[in-house]
Amino acid sequence: MTGKGYVEKTEGGFAYVLCVRESACGESCVHCKMCRNRGARVLAKNGIGAKEGDNVEVFADTGKIIFLAFMLYVLPVILLFSAVVLSEALESKRIFPIFAAAAALVWFFAIKILGKNKVTHTITEVICHRD
Repeated sequence: MTGKGYVEKTEGGFAYVLCVRESACGESCVHCKMCRNRGARVLAKNGIGAKEGDNVEVFADTGKIIFLAFMLYVLPVILLFSAVVLSEALESKRIFPIFAAAAALVWFFAIKILGKNKVTHTITEVICHRD
């Protein structure tokens, strides 16, 4: 998945890029309030030496993005469902809160560990250098 953006700040081998979101409605929708928020700030690997103010093309690994979305949205549902199944298997409704709390802790620590790697994008090309 590629997109275009503007380098706001560089730090070592990384850059903060404001990526422009493409509009699904052709960029002329007057009534769509979502079009007003058209950017997302991402931390990208800057192996090609882009500088502040450059317009760049960024690449995001689709597999990594899907995996992170799975961990954030699907894993808690699976863990909660597992807690329900385990409490039903043990035929005790009193033990469900313990399993639910354990599931929440597993999910929390999984997100905490995965959250340490904030870099999901890579700058692949400088489209236009700053003036």
